[in-house]
Amino acid sequence: VQPADPLEKNGLSMMDFDQLLDKYQGDPNIRECIKKIMGAPSPNSIATEKVQAIGVEKIIAVHNYMLEELDKLAAEFQTLPNKESFDMKTVTVATQAIVGAKIEDKFGFSAEDIESAVLMYHTMLATNQEFATINIRIQHTMGKLMGNPFDVEAR
Repeated sequence: VQPADPLEKNGLSMMDFDQLLDKYQGDPNIRECIKKIMGAPSPNSIATEKVQAIGVEKIIAVHNYMLEELDKLAAEFQTLPNKESFDMKTVTVATQAIVGAKIEDKFGFSAEDIESAVLMYHTMLATNQEFATINIRIQHTMGKLMGNPFDVEAR
């Protein structure tokens, strides 16, 4: 049994919510709430030696691998004859869990480790074109998986 989806309860799709977040992303109060919603790592987790050892190149390598694995899973899901019968939120969560486990297996970093490293290097990553491109492609792949593809060029 899944808890009630607050977006559904308020008549919003994930894309509607993303558009609202984009519209108000400059508001510091909204940014703080987004961090809470997204489960941003605590300042204590950023200080660990393991996280400190993750550099920008490794973050990009992990995100590249994440994109490769998401692409594989999305392609596999598209071949299922009964894909319409699946709950897409469950598919999305399962996909994220599978990719997270693969990343942890290959790189030895948990999702929180990677999130902490991204937070630690956010100023460098914000201007890194390769990182931006990978993240747009990840969003696009997740959108396709959820049945809400959006034009990569539009973002």
